Amino acid sequence: MIRPPMVYGDGAGPVAGLVGQARADGVARYAGDGANRWSTVHVADLAVAYATVLESRAGGVFHAAETSPEPMAALVEAVGAAAGVPVRSWSLQEAVQTHGPLAAYLAMDAALDAGRLRGLGWSPRFGETVGGIRGALLNPAQGYA
Repeated sequence: MIRPPMVYGDGAGPVAGLVGQARADGVARYAGDGANRWSTVHVADLAVAYATVLESRAGGVFHAAETSPEPMAALVEAVGAAAGVPVRSWSLQEAVQTHGPLAAYLAMDAALDAGRLRGLGWSPRFGETVGGIRGALLNPAQGYA
């Protein structure tokens, strides 16, 4: 089983939803101080992760994540820049009232350790070449802006 964190790349995935929501709202928001951290992975690196596990015939649970989790405030700043809107903090209660349980989910810490997968020889390469999730959000070629 492979457990990916927040997947990004090719202008799609949940990150595209965050950019679209920021455009619709006219503001990109994070709950509280935005210090909660999220692991991320580029879709191309995730594909290589699946191939690595299949080719190795390894069993168990593997996390496919880039090395450094992103603070949500930094991630949302890049979302705001891609959407062309300002960035603000709001309370968790306001976020949940407006966007439901997904807002509480995004306010949690979701940092993953990909050590088991790295032990099979996998390492994220494509995400690093585009500067991680923040670089991808700000790079027009990635399709988010």
